[in-house]
Amino acid sequence: MVGEGHSETSESLIRETLDSLSDPLVLLQVVRDGAGAVADFHYVAANRAACTKWQMSRDRLIGARLLQLLPGQVGSGLFEAYLRVLETGEPLALDGFEFSDDVQTDEGEPRYYD
Repeated sequence: MVGEGHSETSESLIRETLDSLSDPLVLLQVVRDGAGAVADFHYVAANRAACTKWQMSRDRLIGARLLQLLPGQVGSGLFEAYLRVLETGEPLALDGFEFSDDVQTDEGEPRYYD
């Protein structure tokens, strides 16, 4: 347990914990247009596995917009699922969701999201 006044230590501990996970994990924040509608999401945190999956550094990923990196998420069902999470607060659980994103496996095969 970390006491008050140790936010830098807590942030470091959280980052190290997330980086120890073998599954990609990102935190997205909503981006709204001038009318208040959801236009996109941007990455505010990512673990090491996510950076490896998308083949980019954490510095490049953090702050980037989701649809700039993965425009195929619109119409695939994923972007729409993220909107439902935002609207309802219900978590999104995927099991073997096939997605042919802009970052393919080395063999050019689709990726699967769980």
